[in-house]
Amino acid sequence: MKIAVQYWQEKGQNDKTIFLSRWNSYHGITNGALSLSGFYERRYRFTHMLHKYPAASAPNCYRCRLSHPDCQEACVKEIELAIKRIGKQFIAGFVAEPVIGAAGAAITAPDGYYKKVKKICEENEILFIADEVMSGMGRTGRLLAIEHWGVTPDIAVLGKGMSAGYSPIAAAVISDDIMETVKNGSGVIMSGHTYSANPFSTRAALAVLRYILKHDLVKQARIKGEKLKKMLKEIMKQSSIIGDVRGKGLLIGIEFVADRKSKKTFPSSMPVSALVISEAKKRGLLLYPSQAGIDGGGGDAVIIAPPLTISDQELEELIHIFKHAVHEIEKQAEKVIRER
Repeated sequence: MKIAVQYWQEKGQNDKTIFLSRWNSYHGITNGALSLSGFYERRYRFTHMLHKYPAASAPNCYRCRLSHPDCQEACVKEIELAIKRIGKQFIAGFVAEPVIGAAGAAITAPDGYYKKVKKICEENEILFIADEVMSGMGRTGRLLAIEHWGVTPDIAVLGKGMSAGYSPIAAAVISDDIMETVKNGSGVIMSGHTYSANPFSTRAALAVLRYILKHDLVKQARIKGEKLKKMLKEIMKQSSIIGDVRGKGLLIGIEFVADRKSKKTFPSSMPVSALVISEAKKRGLLLYPSQAGIDGGGGDAVIIAPPLTISDQELEELIHIFKHAVHEIEKQAEKVIRER
């Protein structure tokens, strides 16, 4: 965010300090990043301290009343409308997770969505910032998830997979245009932290990146992700509580519903996500707790995001455990529904 604001300052456009983001998103827990986030559960305690940046709906095709492209991409038009209401001369950047993580269980945009968003940003002199903290570094079968849509962001933010969890590190990767503008202006990006460029963390990240490239883990994530998604969709066919399987590569979201036809959610007294997570953990599988991507919160969903090095045998074991964990909770859920 600071780099984006400074970029426009270096170009003499000092009024461009506002950001646009989407609801059902999560970008971080600091005040600035939380201001971008439309994750109600994590933002409501601090609402009075935050900027009102979320301005448009996420492209949640599963929950949309119309099928794509019959929806005429209302979520894209919301971004255009927000720009008109605020004024492009005040907006520094648009921030989005290419594949939504914790706030939406791997909600994945339809074809063409990001190309249209990028075009809108370019036409209005707004930087496109891709939050790839969860989806980057090969997780989705591309080095950056946004590559699936043929779009190059002005800034990409990386983390998590950079060091595979061995040491904390994150990075903001900027375009040549931003770099040259700052170099030819003040010459210094006015940002940094006490442990910026920590040599231990950067050495760990370098080793991980070399391993990813040497073993072609990006391609492996794509191949194994397709296999995993196919197996999960087979489980969905046999389940009455799995409403949707979505995502790319090895970042897959599963949304649970009380009724598959109406997509009705479970009551709060039946926390299906927590129950599935607990049951899977007892059997040896760790799942990522997630929001379902419903406006105002609610719903049940989990993310399955195994290591990029997972073997075919381990994939089979993962599916076996998940299938039986879901089946066990499904029996409990059906009992609750019958009693209601």
